[in-house]
Amino acid sequence: MALRRDAVLATAEKLLAKGKYDAALKEYVRLLEENPNDILVLNKVGDIYVLLNRPMDSLPHFTRIAEHYARDGFFLKAIAIYKKINKIDPSKLEIYDYLADLYHKQGLVPEARSQYQILADHHLKLNQLPEAIAVYRKMAAADPNDIKIPVRLADLLISAGESDQALMQYGVIGSMLVKRGAIDEAVAVYQKALKIRPGDRKVLHDLVRSMLDGGNAEAAVLLLQSQPRDADTMMLLAEALLATKNTEDARKAAEAAIAFDHGHAAARQFVARLRASDHDFQGSFEALLPLVDQAVRAGSVKKAIGMLVPLANPPFPALQEKLLELYRIGGDRAKTLETLNALARTAWDAGDREGASRRYREVLEIDPENAEARTRAGVAAPAPAAAEEEVQELVVEFAESLLQETPEAEAPPAASPPVAVPVPAGPSVPRVAPSAHPAAPAPALENTAVRRMRAEEAEWKDAVTEAEVFAKYGL
Repeated sequence: MALRRDAVLATAEKLLAKGKYDAALKEYVRLLEENPNDILVLNKVGDIYVLLNRPMDSLPHFTRIAEHYARDGFFLKAIAIYKKINKIDPSKLEIYDYLADLYHKQGLVPEARSQYQILADHHLKLNQLPEAIAVYRKMAAADPNDIKIPVRLADLLISAGESDQALMQYGVIGSMLVKRGAIDEAVAVYQKALKIRPGDRKVLHDLVRSMLDGGNAEAAVLLLQSQPRDADTMMLLAEALLATKNTEDARKAAEAAIAFDHGHAAARQFVARLRASDHDFQGSFEALLPLVDQAVRAGSVKKAIGMLVPLANPPFPALQEKLLELYRIGGDRAKTLETLNALARTAWDAGDREGASRRYREVLEIDPENAEARTRAGVAAPAPAAAEEEVQELVVEFAESLLQETPEAEAPPAASPPVAVPVPAGPSVPRVAPSAHPAAPAPALENTAVRRMRAEEAEWKDAVTEAEVFAKYGL
């Protein structure tokens, strides 16, 4: 038979008012048997147990109430109940953890940290390092702006033999200090970390960065000079030396990094920047060239072009040739034409008519209507003396072949006696039979033969160049 809740409550209240705690407790327990989650009745039962000097019996009831409030998001009510439990039994460690978590969720950071601290101190007193570390991690999450927490956590991690985790904490601490402008303190933290792991490159890198940010470039140089030499260390040294305005030694350090690691991108870019700042664009180009080829092999032609374009003012032949190669690989018709025209004009202005003609013919292959290329493509420079003799021999051979192919003239009638022709004294002159088709003048033949030979040579070179480019990058 269901209880009449209101009637039972009224009876329990009257008994409670008269101080008859045991009788009131029985009535409340009857209600809980019917509805175990009745928060009001649970609280009354807990209070009566306290009045009866049986506080430990009240804890299960108060705990159920606190869990209910925390689960439903009533954090302040849950905090109030857990504080009541904590007052009854301070030895229940989980209550400090519950309270800290609820304070944190409620945005009450100092209160959360206070609860965590009590719990951490208890574990440390019992030499329970893993438990204490776990509490400090929660404390650091609850109050990320208090730098003393990660410092203490790092120390505990070292004591527990967890050096990797300790280094991570020192990194967090150093970053926090740098952001706050406390550079000297950050340097001290990184130096402490470096003692834990002398060969750790990340720690060294962060330490040097902190020194440079703090204007301690000289100290950074001294520190790096005491470290084992490798590509990354030499690169850090180059940056530190540059910060001290020692440009020449900075360049040498970066070149040493390249000697350790031929493909060290940061070092090559560093050297390229320094050489470009000295207007040594050829040297800058040579420093970047391996990175450019690497980018092309990776399919990043635009990235490769982007490395070289800043060096193109003023342009120089090696750079223009490389850019032409990249534009062709990337299929950039406009840039290919622009670069070919530039190379052709450079050759023309330098008096290299043959080189200019070859480039202009390449232009015509892409843009047949290019007026400048059409005008200049067929103009070749005078051949050298040795080559001119070879051409003359070819012309003579060609003329002789024409003569051999010409039919002989008909013999004169037998009745007509030969007429003697007086030959003047002096050197003998060879007689050549008349030809029905006289040979073309030698200069015209020479010009045609030379142009044909050089055109074939240019086409062959272009084909070889294209094949080399595609073979080089595996295209």
